[in-house]
Amino acid sequence: MKFHRAESVIIVRLFQVRTRKVIVGVCAAVAVLAGIWFAFLRKPPIPRIIRVGVDQSPPYYNIKRDGSVEGLAVDVLNEAARRRKIHLVWKPLHDIPVDDAMKSGIVDMWPLLGSTAARKASFFLSQPWLESQYVLASLREDPVRNPAEAAGKVVAHARLKFTAIVAAQYLSRSRIIVKHLRDEAIQAVCKGEASAVLVESHVLDAMLLTRPPGCETANFQVSSLVGAMTPLSIAAVPAAGPAARALRDEITALSRNGYLSGKLDEWSPFSAQGTRSIWAEEQANERSRVYVYCLIIIVVFAGFLACTAYRAWSLQIAAERAEAGRREIQRRFTAFMETSPAASFMKDAAGRLLYVNRAWSLLFGRRPEDSYGKSDFDLWPRETAQTLRATDLALLAEDRPRQVVETIPISVTESRDLLVVKFPFSSERGERFVGGTAIDITQRQITIRELEASEARYRELFEHNPLPAWVYDRTTLVFLTVNAAAVARYGWTREDFLSGMTLRDVEDTAEGRGRHITKNGLLLSVDVTGYELEYERRPACLMIIRDLTDQERTLEQLRISEERWQLALRGAGDALWDWDLKTGRIFRSPRWCSMLGYDESEIGATREDLMRLLHPDDVEATNSAVANHLAGETPLFSCEFRLRHKDGTWRWIRDRGQAIWDERGLPLRMAGAQTDITERKAAEDLLALQARTDALTGVANRREFEKLSGELFRMARESGEPLSVCICDLDHFKQVNDYYGHAAGDRVLIAFTAILQRSLRKGDILGRIGGDEFVLALPGMAANEACGTMERIREELRKSSFESADGVTFGVTSSFGVAELLPAHGTFGETMEEADRCLYEAKGTGRDRTLAA
Repeated sequence: MKFHRAESVIIVRLFQVRTRKVIVGVCAAVAVLAGIWFAFLRKPPIPRIIRVGVDQSPPYYNIKRDGSVEGLAVDVLNEAARRRKIHLVWKPLHDIPVDDAMKSGIVDMWPLLGSTAARKASFFLSQPWLESQYVLASLREDPVRNPAEAAGKVVAHARLKFTAIVAAQYLSRSRIIVKHLRDEAIQAVCKGEASAVLVESHVLDAMLLTRPPGCETANFQVSSLVGAMTPLSIAAVPAAGPAARALRDEITALSRNGYLSGKLDEWSPFSAQGTRSIWAEEQANERSRVYVYCLIIIVVFAGFLACTAYRAWSLQIAAERAEAGRREIQRRFTAFMETSPAASFMKDAAGRLLYVNRAWSLLFGRRPEDSYGKSDFDLWPRETAQTLRATDLALLAEDRPRQVVETIPISVTESRDLLVVKFPFSSERGERFVGGTAIDITQRQITIRELEASEARYRELFEHNPLPAWVYDRTTLVFLTVNAAAVARYGWTREDFLSGMTLRDVEDTAEGRGRHITKNGLLLSVDVTGYELEYERRPACLMIIRDLTDQERTLEQLRISEERWQLALRGAGDALWDWDLKTGRIFRSPRWCSMLGYDESEIGATREDLMRLLHPDDVEATNSAVANHLAGETPLFSCEFRLRHKDGTWRWIRDRGQAIWDERGLPLRMAGAQTDITERKAAEDLLALQARTDALTGVANRREFEKLSGELFRMARESGEPLSVCICDLDHFKQVNDYYGHAAGDRVLIAFTAILQRSLRKGDILGRIGGDEFVLALPGMAANEACGTMERIREELRKSSFESADGVTFGVTSSFGVAELLPAHGTFGETMEEADRCLYEAKGTGRDRTLAA
């Protein structure tokens, strides 16, 4: 494989950088090792006189009768001290523990001591130079050869820390007794206090040679405790630590020349296999360390060579991958551009096309090879090309991307609206280009225009809504727009609403929610419906208000009436019932039967008897309410339905009850009470009627007339049939009230209403829209025919006579204005305005007449 020159330079430089890093690392390592070596070479001064403590532990040390000491450890440490010119003073100790003797300063050193955490913290402990195997010694008549045989038996040992650790580790299932000295532990076996004794192997000599009192004739069975070894070190107080380290180093030299092994054979002939020097292990470990160091050096050097070779190979692979990646990126880019649904293009600074993708060709119906090298003036009409070129030049001048909507003709009769993102860029040689992507948004633009038209229609509906409505900012509560009905009902002008007024200005906080106040201080009871929306990019809320002041007054009267009725009902008692769901039997109180006019003997005790009295229209809802409650879906059963009275009439009943269930969730029974609410329902129907009709004359009020006439207006527009509107009022009606009283005026209005109603056809609408002002909507009737009808009504009223409370007889005349729905009328209100203009013209020309538009 061949490398490019630039790649070769990169590899050489990387190699140089890595070589410098390796050299710096080696130098740092050498410096650290030198520092460590120097620290180890700085040996503290060694005391020349050392007090060494011993106890009676043959064959390591044996105290003679004259107080002198001998033994394996004594000989070895004396020889090591002689070679290092250290004077050892041996101090025999009998009843003082080793740790206490060293802590109290009685001795400075102990030749052989096991290592524990407490001793490491208090003393200097050299590397171990002897190891002794622990054994279990028992009488041959009752041998204990291993921890399994010692389980549950009594095992004795001397009060030694390391021996206690071994006992806890290997003899956890045995009962342990602790003696002060090893001899006492051995005597416990001879006396039968213990089944075995745990001792070091070197105590075998004492057992076989000296035999403590009581054990002269004993035959011992000795078994090694596998794995229980005692590493023995030189222990010294901290001040004597350097001397202990020097003696330990000299013992290593004695091991090499055979001195230590000779002493082992001399002093431990019976237990030499359990008491041994660690020189062989150290020698093996030393050779192993040399081999490991050599292997580490070889591995490090081989690793360095491998890393260098791997780095060179990685650079070569990276170069090949970079080239392959470049080709793959080119392939992916081409595939991406050719399959992209967005039309993409590239131009040079002169506006000539250099590249277009497949989507561009499909959009404009031009092959790429027919478009390359051509400018906008070669492809599009001159006006379009000038606009496109101006955008490109501005883009190059600003040197930043731009998003524009461009309209480009694709044929003589069709054009496309495109959302285009254009961006300038430059090549390495400084050449300027314009790139871009375009998405066909023709349909979206059409949708936007339709939405704008729809919004205009909704604004018109909002403005002409007969209910007060406004839009306010949800954050600040400031009014953003109000309709004409809100202006008329609340008394403020539109400018007042939009000059900073907020929703709080119309809400009566003292009365709570559902109360509004007008400019004149009139308190309104309202029902508010709100819809959250966005208005002019602000979070807003559309609120539609229904004035419930009159209805609430009626409801209050109804509430008072119902309270009286409830008091009377409680005095009389509700009708009670109890339904046993297991047997299907229903108990009904006497009040239940009398409420419907029946005797108790006339009503059965099953649910079928109730269903026979239930109104057919209420069967499904009643059964559904019962089923839902028995299924546990509702906490209480409540339903309103009609029952047939004995006299044949239907009585409205409000029934309430509750079921109980057993432990399996099955309903057992259901009980409740029912109330006759026929009067309440009648009051509700009356309230609904009053909301639609005029209280005096019984004809439609203004709101109901506008609702009904709006439907007639829509039907007339769709069918093309004529629709006439007639507005009329009584001439000088105020004088009638003033001269003859309001009672006489009411009788006149009622009589006039009767005359109007006698002249109406089926489908005509009559409404009272003012004090003495009425309006009629006559579908299917032209204006000339409507004028004839109004003339007959006018003549009948003029011929009628009325009598006051004083017996005075008087007559009344009326004036009429008639207008027919014309194509120019956009709303029914415009037709009414035309009829109203004719009415006022009739009044102005002498009254008692009919005029048509």
